[in-house]
Amino acid sequence: MCEYEPVLSRWQKEKPRKLERCRELRAELVASLGGRCAQCGSKKKLEFHHKKTRTWIASQLNRWSRLKRYSEEIKAGLIELLCKKCNQRAGKPKDEEFTPDPDFVPDF
Repeated sequence: MCEYEPVLSRWQKEKPRKLERCRELRAELVASLGGRCAQCGSKKKLEFHHKKTRTWIASQLNRWSRLKRYSEEIKAGLIELLCKKCNQRAGKPKDEEFTPDPDFVPDF
């Protein structure tokens, strides 16, 4: 009796490596922002908080594309690092209402 050996697609074989690279990039971005909540100093459950309303929709982007956008916005000074509690307290930016970019096309 032979053992069952699953046939994996190229994507399935590369998925763990790509997921690990996304985690590494996120860790780099968190470290570049100081690795602590900007309000309370916590190091747990850190999230990216947009100081201004973003013009793109996160759910329309894959993980890698979102991280690349975060990277660009961090360089521009548009994001701060907050823990989950502080981010919920901060809420949505008050400067303007959310209006999606009409020229935005997701890069699937």
